[in-house]
Amino acid sequence: MDPLKIEGLYEKAKIDLSVSDSERIQLDIIYSFIQKLEGHFEKFDSYLIQLFEELPELNHSLLFTGIDPEYLDQVIKSIELVVAGIPELRNDAKVRKKLEHIRDGRKQINSWLGLSSDDGNGSRLVLRSDPKTEINAVRKDVSEVYIPVLERSGNTGSFGRLRKIQVEVIGESRSREYELRPTFGVIGARSANLVKEAATAAGNFLKESISSPHYWTGTANFELGHAWHAGRSANAALAASFYCEMLRAENKREYFGLNPGIAITGDVDEFGTVLEVDEKSLNKKIEAAFYSWIQILVVPIGQLEEASVQVEKLQAKYPERKLIIKGIGHIKDLFYDRRLTFHHKTSLPRHAAQEIWKRKSSAAFITIMIVLLLVISGLLYGPIDKNPSLVELEGHFMVLKNEQGAVIDKIDVGEEFVRYHEEKGSYSYLYQLLDIDEDGVNEVIWAERSRSTNREKLVVKAWSVNQDKAIWEKELSSEFSFKEQPEILDGTMVPLEMVSINVNGENRIYLHASATLFFPNMIYTLNAATGEMLDEYLHTGRILDMAAVDLDEDGTEELVYTGVNNAFWSAFIGVLDANKTGGQSPHTEAYKADNFDPAEERYYALIPKTVVGEFYSKVEKYTYARRLLIDQEKQLISVQVSETRRSIRDDFVSAYIIPTFNYDMKLVGVGTSDLYDIIAKELFEEGHIPFIPDNEYFEEFSDSLVYQGRDSI
Repeated sequence: MDPLKIEGLYEKAKIDLSVSDSERIQLDIIYSFIQKLEGHFEKFDSYLIQLFEELPELNHSLLFTGIDPEYLDQVIKSIELVVAGIPELRNDAKVRKKLEHIRDGRKQINSWLGLSSDDGNGSRLVLRSDPKTEINAVRKDVSEVYIPVLERSGNTGSFGRLRKIQVEVIGESRSREYELRPTFGVIGARSANLVKEAATAAGNFLKESISSPHYWTGTANFELGHAWHAGRSANAALAASFYCEMLRAENKREYFGLNPGIAITGDVDEFGTVLEVDEKSLNKKIEAAFYSWIQILVVPIGQLEEASVQVEKLQAKYPERKLIIKGIGHIKDLFYDRRLTFHHKTSLPRHAAQEIWKRKSSAAFITIMIVLLLVISGLLYGPIDKNPSLVELEGHFMVLKNEQGAVIDKIDVGEEFVRYHEEKGSYSYLYQLLDIDEDGVNEVIWAERSRSTNREKLVVKAWSVNQDKAIWEKELSSEFSFKEQPEILDGTMVPLEMVSINVNGENRIYLHASATLFFPNMIYTLNAATGEMLDEYLHTGRILDMAAVDLDEDGTEELVYTGVNNAFWSAFIGVLDANKTGGQSPHTEAYKADNFDPAEERYYALIPKTVVGEFYSKVEKYTYARRLLIDQEKQLISVQVSETRRSIRDDFVSAYIIPTFNYDMKLVGVGTSDLYDIIAKELFEEGHIPFIPDNEYFEEFSDSLVYQGRDSI
């Protein structure tokens, strides 16, 4: 075999492993590499030893759902042959343990399909989180249900498997709408509003069920939540789960719970109508439920027939496996079938006792007196714990609360400040809580935002809760000029984002602000204790996201930022050391600012346009790096780079490429959004581009990244 070919296959496998967060796909990548060696394992043992360091640990039942046991038999046999032929692997305890987990998973699949699942002694092996025991031990404070998903990574193939989603009501909503917040990572088109329709549908159904319900806020998370989620096929399950939890939060005598032995796939609109899922992924999702313990799979009514035909094909191969397919047209249909949901009705005495317990302060005069004294004390002196640890925004106030949720102070910051944060969500903050005078109590620092189009000044303030007074107030402005860009005027900037970093024991504020027209953007570095400006960084273009990340694990975070560089008509990603944040970004002579020396970035790279972005260059000058996605556990930084936008359902959706860097700022892979793939296919079929970007293209594309070396730029 050609050694260069083997080296190329190995490098591709390593890259695919580094960008995939799916244990299943990681296993398939290693299996595919083994197959391509055609049995020459001892000859290429060095490659296999290094690759087996990445052999995933499949020690959870969910990781084996959706796997045909015949495929897994081939994988196990290949791994066993490799291990048997290479002494280093044969003597590696970790490899042997991981292989044993895979064998255990194979036995568990047998038990789901009604096949023999005994080991040599007749005892069934059970992996961690055995689903049959979980069904009898569902948490009472959350709603849990399974959804079938499609796992994919680049061009390495796709698999169906189950994910368990948990929905929990955490309290009443501060706005007059139903809110469901995903705590898992989401990507793809409309990722920012992924579950909005599901929350609205659940709320509308709640209004039909009871009179005058409250508005609730809930969270949704996945067990094994390290993988990103894309698409909307979980929304029917989310809407039904959120409805159940809100109904229970209303403390009514009667409420519903979903049967944890079912799986649900389907999108919903705001009215609760169940919408079909991508037909290309439907068969894989059916396999995810079939090769599992699930008793009933719920699908959109319009795809019932197609799903039933697929199940019949699978049952022809494994006739002992019984899976019921149920079609629904609205989420309320779930609650008409006793197999899908549980109906709970609390007895009158028990319900009355619960209501009394909720008002237990009235059960005894002594309790009443204690409560009254505490209330009076709170009115006179406020809460005992006066350390703000939480900020909430209401109306035109920034509300400071302690760890117990008690209100400590309210600061009038104006409606524009609150509106800005409501639009940005958890994406950008213009405030920080820091103990800047080291008295054990946090102070609050914020940048003012005004609705005025003139925005005459940029003001940053620091407020002491302990002393109930301002510590400092600073007005920020910059002086710059561009000889070849006379339309660019210096002056006041509009604040966009604030982060803090502790540098050698000194808290510093990093405020990102933008010119009202054109460019540049500034990053101001302030001493948090005094407000003194320490540095100004002028960026020749727009900075669209910023984060503090400890890249080298030295205890001091670096400033990672991304956006567009006007001088080069290019998206970029940059890194500044926290104590070197002055100067001007990389630029051409036409974009040189008179009053700024070149900055000393730790890293700065221009992200070029792909063949898709180049096609749209005639109408769209720039590509925009709009958002940073930080995976601290895997030490990866992904950048969403918009190459073009398209109007879908009266909303502009970006077509993204997603370059991913490790903490050494080495590019490890490039992903794409669904819309990017669709547009690329359309352009190719219409003859506008010569090929559809694939894995080989993006490997070459990675080499075209323009690294900082300022001379090379």
